[in-house]
Amino acid sequence: MVGHLSGIVAKVKNVGHPDILSTHCILHREQLASKKMSPELHEVLSDVIKIVNHIRHKALNSRLFKSLCEEMGSQYTHLLLHAEEGRVHSTRQNAFQKKILFWQTRLAEEDLQMFQHFDEYMKEKDVNQRVVAIVQQHLESLTESFCRYFPKKEDPRHGNMWIIDPFAANNENNKLNMSEKESLIDLSSDSSLKTKFLELSKSHFWLYVKNEYPLLSEKAMKILIQFSTTYLCEKTFSSVTVIKHGTVLS
Repeated sequence: MVGHLSGIVAKVKNVGHPDILSTHCILHREQLASKKMSPELHEVLSDVIKIVNHIRHKALNSRLFKSLCEEMGSQYTHLLLHAEEGRVHSTRQNAFQKKILFWQTRLAEEDLQMFQHFDEYMKEKDVNQRVVAIVQQHLESLTESFCRYFPKKEDPRHGNMWIIDPFAANNENNKLNMSEKESLIDLSSDSSLKTKFLELSKSHFWLYVKNEYPLLSEKAMKILIQFSTTYLCEKTFSSVTVIKHGTVLS
């Protein structure tokens, strides 16, 4: 869909819309992550998947697993199959990339304190040092993948931070022409709009100022519309499934 040569985005750009904006939504992230994984770690991942599937296969297995966790004094007693936060925030992404670089530096010095359980295991067991090399290789692969999937030159935030906060003091480095910059100055000086900005969501705010600042509103919505929710689409699919199931039963 988003291939540089034969994808739909490339075809649309070739027919006269070179400035079109697109968003790459990554599905089945676990499959994508395992592509660049070393054979050793891939084997471990496969074993974990088998164990999880075995526990979830029967209610009895789940109860036995819960009892085992309670006896061991574990913090959790159920399989955690979800993330605490559904969205990957840009700040967390940047922080994680910096941590990876930091971990690589510490690993090169044979310091494993950042991986507490792994460090304790290495000290208790006579583990081959090749394990450390595998971890180092995996971190390097993660760094490479982050650079490929989140290239800085294609970062939609670059020059567009005024959309997130038009009242910020550091909005000089933006992709606006002279007329739009003047409009942004007028907007950011309006105290009543600042109050409104705190009350509304980003998209609703830019729609609210559409009549007074049409150029800024249009440019902001072109960026924000890429990240619209798929809730209505998913809700429709669920409704169709229920109707189809009801038809079969009747």
